[in-house]
Amino acid sequence: MSRITGLLATLLMTLVLAGCNTLTVDIIAPDSVNQNQPFTYEAEADPEAVGQIAYEWYLDGTIISSLPIDNALISSAGEHVLSVKITDEEGETGEAEVTLEVIPAEVLNADFAVNVELLDMEEAPLENVTVTIDGVTVESDALGIAAFTGLTQTSVLTVAASKEGYIPQSYRFDLPASQERADVQLTLMERATPVAFNNDAEVTVENSELNTSVTLPAGAFVDANGDPVTGEITATVTPVDTREMGASYLGGGVALTEESEVVQLLSLGMIDFEFTQNGEPVQLAAEASAQIEMDLVTETGPDGRVYAIGEEIEMWWFDEATGLWVEEGVGEIVASATSPTGMRLIATVEHFTTWNWDYYKAADRASITLNCMLNGSMIGPQDSCSVSLSADGIYRTSSIGSNGVTIVNIAPGMTLTANARLRSSNGDLYTGQTSFTTVPGNISVNLNLGYTGEGSAFISCTVTNGSTVRPVECFGSTVRDDGRHSTLLNSNNSNSPVRVPLVQGEPVNLLLSLQGNIVTDTINVAGAPSVIVKEYEVETELGQLSCYATLDGGQGEYYPCTALVTSDSGVNTVVRAGDYSGTPLTAPISYSSDANTLDIAVATAFNDGELFNDLYSEPEYFYFSPFRGQHFNLPTSEPVTLEITDNIDSRNLYSYTCRVNGEIIDTEKCLITYHDFQTEERWRTTPNAPSWMTGKMHLPISNINTNFFSGEVDSGELFLGYYRIESVELNTSSRTIAFDLILETPR
Repeated sequence: MSRITGLLATLLMTLVLAGCNTLTVDIIAPDSVNQNQPFTYEAEADPEAVGQIAYEWYLDGTIISSLPIDNALISSAGEHVLSVKITDEEGETGEAEVTLEVIPAEVLNADFAVNVELLDMEEAPLENVTVTIDGVTVESDALGIAAFTGLTQTSVLTVAASKEGYIPQSYRFDLPASQERADVQLTLMERATPVAFNNDAEVTVENSELNTSVTLPAGAFVDANGDPVTGEITATVTPVDTREMGASYLGGGVALTEESEVVQLLSLGMIDFEFTQNGEPVQLAAEASAQIEMDLVTETGPDGRVYAIGEEIEMWWFDEATGLWVEEGVGEIVASATSPTGMRLIATVEHFTTWNWDYYKAADRASITLNCMLNGSMIGPQDSCSVSLSADGIYRTSSIGSNGVTIVNIAPGMTLTANARLRSSNGDLYTGQTSFTTVPGNISVNLNLGYTGEGSAFISCTVTNGSTVRPVECFGSTVRDDGRHSTLLNSNNSNSPVRVPLVQGEPVNLLLSLQGNIVTDTINVAGAPSVIVKEYEVETELGQLSCYATLDGGQGEYYPCTALVTSDSGVNTVVRAGDYSGTPLTAPISYSSDANTLDIAVATAFNDGELFNDLYSEPEYFYFSPFRGQHFNLPTSEPVTLEITDNIDSRNLYSYTCRVNGEIIDTEKCLITYHDFQTEERWRTTPNAPSWMTGKMHLPISNINTNFFSGEVDSGELFLGYYRIESVELNTSSRTIAFDLILETPR
């Protein structure tokens, strides 16, 4: 790798620090660099350094390399700090830093708009994702859209997205000419369940998926200040199956090589790592390294390359700031007795991020120029065409304007499918698809877009016994052709239909639960769709459930409760909170005509029962909490009518507040449980309660033990997961409780 010379002046800076920093180190880097353009940096270590030297490079405080010489690019203009720390074999250290001036790229449009659509792996919208473009941050809405206006467009658009519990995603989009807006799409993958380990001893942290592991030496980690970390550390190790990652491929697999080239990678395997202590990130110490391993899931690459034991594979780590993979070191393919291919991937790394075993074509490379066409002409500057390119092991999205876009340095001989979508200024949707095979050199691919009609299906659900018809909640999902669930459907109210978007030529597969009675259907959209109404009904026997509570013997109130209905015929059904309607508020109980008796387990706001049901297990899977609840055994020879009545003593109600990071949150989103594991007493908060229970918890307990509380937060603004109650302020005189919660385990 050569150093950057010529018009870029070279800055040498030597910084000798006192204390433990007894070595000197020189940073060789240009004093100014161009935005989004690669540059080289190098460290010249003190000749007095003993033995092998460990390097730690940081850009604005984030580790970027462990090599003596490397390259990078910076996606935002202004001043940035590049620093290095060296450590020799005797533990002597030296540090230095320089300030780089990043020259802004040419402005193509000073009033640029970007719409970013955020999706999960099931293609469902992701709400409250933090999206950043050029220092501007927007949260995605309930439809998964983060809308930016008033941005400055340059030839490169870098979009970064993060959400607690998901692997951060970043994308680099090439925009070679001025355009009014860009519509782009980012897909995020969930992280694995965290595990804890002791940093004071050598340890191997494992994830059974793809037999993934990381082996760490004792005392491997330091905190953000470089101080050694002792005790328990939380590790999240997420293997990525390259056969299934699809649109979640970080950055679309676009990479920066050691030769400062931007290329398209072909991935063999990927692992994401996150290490924290008390919620704060920790990183490998300068002198430490770790061995990472996972099964190799395929025997051949997307371009036909046949993998072999003993081969070296380039290693790459993902730079969230630029949306690019950065080359650093090599891994190896070794024999394996556990892998279905008989092969395994291993590598040694010196810092943690998302790591990838990848390669690219060093010769005979292909490039593609993609154009979006409307009515035989290029789209206009006011239009933005979102295009995805896919093949086995490859998925890359682009935003295309009126000048098209060229994708360079990909492998020849690959058959790619391009799908394009364009939303016009008047809201009309245009789509197109084509397939082609790459060849050495450049080919031009025109995507001809045609008008695609859209509409909506409004779905309502009922149950009937032939004479009585009762509305119930439509609970279900749309299902993709591969059987995976896509968008969750949940009306939450028996009187509110569910809206399902329709697109011409795209059939919608439905899986619905009507009180546990499963209905499947496909809505075919051959012609231009409009607004249609779909009604689904199940014929069943019907009973009735209601829940009623009074406060201190006063006026009572009906409220929704839930129930699991188990019949002696072996057919189980369920009553959900959204099944209630009418005055007074009641819900139907559906059951099989073959049933002679019903066991009805009811969960109310005032007992310790809780209903769970999982639509993703087919047939639908229900179970009741192992706690008491209220159980009733009723014969079907008489009308099945059940009313649960409770008279609540206000002396057993406690007003409560919840704080997360010092800020009070809505009590409806703060779910508190009190559980005495010795007596099995269990009480919880629930939004399904009388109005006078808002902000209150029912605790009919003489001696409240604050150690028995646990918390869960379900909020669009906070991450769903298991929270540790850090402190509880209990005042039995005023009957108030204040909870301070800290996220402990994501869910």
